Amino acid sequence: MYDTKTFSFIKEIFSATALAKYMDGVSKRFGTDIAKKLRQLNKPGILYGKYIISLIKFTSTDLQTMFKDLPVKQVVTSREVSPTGKRVYGFNPKKNKYTEGSSLEKCTYDLTSNRFENKSIVNLRIDKKILYYDYYLQTVPFKEE
Repeated sequence: MYDTKTFSFIKEIFSATALAKYMDGVSKRFGTDIAKKLRQLNKPGILYGKYIISLIKFTSTDLQTMFKDLPVKQVVTSREVSPTGKRVYGFNPKKNKYTEGSSLEKCTYDLTSNRFENKSIVNLRIDKKILYYDYYLQTVPFKEE
């Protein structure tokens, strides 16, 4: 990954999933889609916002030369979490702490800092009343004592 203004190297990312985690507001498939697009177009890199994303290493001189010929991927704007999502409540018995999330996605992100947490596992833990990152989760508020 390179900077579009200075053409300097920013970071080497070793997987499509790691690229998706590095970028803000993109889907889990973002990195895979970029790699497919580069192969399909047979181009050395692609412009995405302030980044040049490439599957191969370049010098800044090479990047300056090919810059005007690189395809552009439109920047994804972040979506707000749908207000129709079910509210999730959590209780940590070790810390006697309560938490609340406006949706399952928001709650799991707050607990794990991972946007791509498997929601079916979280739902299973809610149904079976199994701890998830030291929290019991449910879709109705806990009665605080």
